[in-house]
Amino acid sequence: MREEIRRWIEFAASDLETAQVLHHAERHPAAVFHCQQAIEKALKGLYIAEVDAMFPRSHSLAEIAQATSFPRSQFEFLRELTARYIDTRYPSFPTEKITDIYDHTYSEEVLAKTEGILKWIQDRLSRT
Repeated sequence: MREEIRRWIEFAASDLETAQVLHHAERHPAAVFHCQQAIEKALKGLYIAEVDAMFPRSHSLAEIAQATSFPRSQFEFLRELTARYIDTRYPSFPTEKITDIYDHTYSEEVLAKTEGILKWIQDRLSRT
């Protein structure tokens, strides 16, 4: 694996670990944010590996994944998580507590999906 790609995957793994720690500390909005970051960084590594070019300057997970072999069946989750990139830090619904929206159950679901996506990307990269 090229050094640049390996570094993106390491950054992704670090964000996943941070998300896990935050989830267990009941800091669910921050855990969800770090899941988005983990997937974004892993997708950037996949993009470089498969397209052999610089990825789009975007935080849109679906936009980054579009030119890769990433499963289209997962794009709806990518779009959902992209929206959380902003919402978890700058909620547009100040009448509700953010911890009521990003609760333990939601954080756990996002974390499980993120772990699966990172594993898929790592497996894919090991074959390229």
